[in-house]
Formats: sequence, C-alpha cells, structure tokens
Amino acid sequence: MASSPVASPRTLRMTTQAAAAAAVLLVAACGGTEDSTADAPATVDTPGLKEPEAESPEESSWSYEGETGPANWAELEADYATCAAGERQSPVDLPAPADAAQGEAAVVTYDYQPAAYEVVDTGHTIQADAGSSAGGITVAGEDYELLQFHAHAPSEHAFAGERTDLEVHLVHQNAAGELAVVGVLVEEGESSSALAEAWADLPTGEQTVSVADFDAGTLLPEDRTTYQYEGSLTTPPCTEGVQWLVMQETATAPAEVITGFEEAVGESARPLQPLNEREPVLGQPAG
Repeated sequence: MASSPVASPRTLRMTTQAAAAAAVLLVAACGGTEDSTADAPATVDTPGLKEPEAESPEESSWSYEGETGPANWAELEADYATCAAGERQSPVDLPAPADAAQGEAAVVTYDYQPAAYEVVDTGHTIQADAGSSAGGITVAGEDYELLQFHAHAPSEHAFAGERTDLEVHLVHQNAAGELAVVGVLVEEGESSSALAEAWADLPTGEQTVSVADFDAGTLLPEDRTTYQYEGSLTTPPCTEGVQWLVMQETATAPAEVITGFEEAVGESARPLQPLNEREPVLGQPAG
C-alpha cells in the first residue's frame, strides 16, 4: 500500500505471522544466525533466552560482494525473495531537512540503562548483544526493548545522496515481536560517540568480548530528531514492517575506531533502495 507519513506503530502493525517471522529472523538480519524459516517458532533474541548459534562466514549464503552480493540476494534462498520483490526496502536516501515531509511524526522517548554486552564478530558485522536489561525506546506510547547494536561501513542510509563513514544500528523489539531500529550515521572527527569504549577490544573469529556497564544512549547525538519511515531489515531476508528512526544529526568517532571496524569487517552496506511512495518525516523527541 502507499505510504503515508509515519505516525504511530499501529499503522505499521504486522500480521501475527509476519511478526513471528521477524522475531525469528532478527539475528540473521543483524549479521547473526541465518535461520530464515518463516514457519519456525518465534524464538526472540532477547536477554535471558538462548540464542541460536550464528553461522560462520564460510556457512553464510550471502555476502556484500560478488555472486552472493546484494544484487543476487533474492536468488540465493527462497526466503530472500523480498530483497527484490519488496516495495518498502531499506536503506534509503533521506532528504535534506528542508525538503523532508511535514507530516505527523511519532513521539519518541529514549530510556537506555547501563548494561552488560557480549561483543561478537558475526562474519557480517561487529555486534554487541545486551546480556541484561539495557532499556530501550518508546514510540507513540509503544515500548521497545534494546536487543543489540551493530554497525555498517560505509553508512547504509544517505542524506541527500551522501553517505558517511559508518552507521550504527540499535535494534529494538516490542512485546508483539515488531522491530524498531534507531540509525546513527557516524563521521570521522573528535569523538561524540562512545563507540571507542564499546569497541575498545574488537573480537576476532569466534571470540566474545564482554563489556560491562555500557550505556547505549551514549551512541546517540545530542539532537535526537529523527527521520521516521517504514522499511525493512537491510540484510537477507529483507523482512519488511520495520520502524526506522534515523538520527538527523550525525555522530563523530576517531579515525582509528572507524578504521578498526573497516579492517575487521570490510564493506558492509547494502545499496540504497527506492523510496517508492514513502515519505520519511522528521520527528522531535519527547520533551
């Protein structure tokens, strides 16, 4: 259906089956397990529940280049068909603030808490899984719990055609299994993001690095105005129905932090997808 300016998550409500599928596929789309069986039980990657084991890079059916790259994702697995057939795909090119739609945006509040994280190299990204309650966000009165954060290089979203060095994704889920992802574009500069703290010791291979008392809110810029739109996971199976909240203000991180990620992961950004009938709107945080 044609997209109207993003308002409350009620307008983004997925069917029960789609929500269950999204829950099962969450970790795959963030560079973890590749279990994309749509009819599988909804095993959510939440703190306190056992995660499916992640595939190694050699076992993964997709990548960011060559024959298994983005242009061919839809043909690699039957469950990846949405990567080509979907009409609400992510990432997208976001307009300059002056050109953004002036529709009604959802009110968002941020309530992250210091928590323990387990940082892993999934083969597609560096991902920090929350090992205890890390807080989350509220979108139009709907609570979403932070599950994990990871990054892509270069940024997946663009501002008026321009991508930045890096993009951090904070992945959240509500009680119904629906996903909301906060995106923060990162540029090289004097640090305004806590990435250097989160990635002080990057894991290699199957190594896991523990980070204690990390507040994910320190990854966000001071101005938390967001572009809001309905999109998808940015990796196979490209499931749609994801609430995207992309920060208008970029964060900055030292060159060594960006370079360290690039050396560990390599290029990890999906090409920009058509907006079609969608119009991202700018939304102010609560208060």
